[in-house]
Amino acid sequence: MPKSSKGQSPWNLHVKKTMDENKGTPLGEVLKMASRTYKRSNPSVGSAITKRPRTMRRKKTKKRKKSKSKKRKSKNWF
Repeated sequence: MPKSSKGQSPWNLHVKKTMDENKGTPLGEVLKMASRTYKRSNPSVGSAITKRPRTMRRKKTKKRKKSKSKKRKSKNWF
């Protein structure tokens, strides 16, 4: 009994179909072949969504702890 396609994206279903047609082919090659043959069912959906431009975020840096070091006397280094 085949599994229900409920809840799976059209892309995943297309990849599975391509995999079944090309058994023994590595996954990377199957994904390349699937990307060449995949067509979106409703292209207007993707164009209706507008993305906000990304804002630059500052990198969080760790604060260095100040170490309490003893000062050495420089009398006899040699």
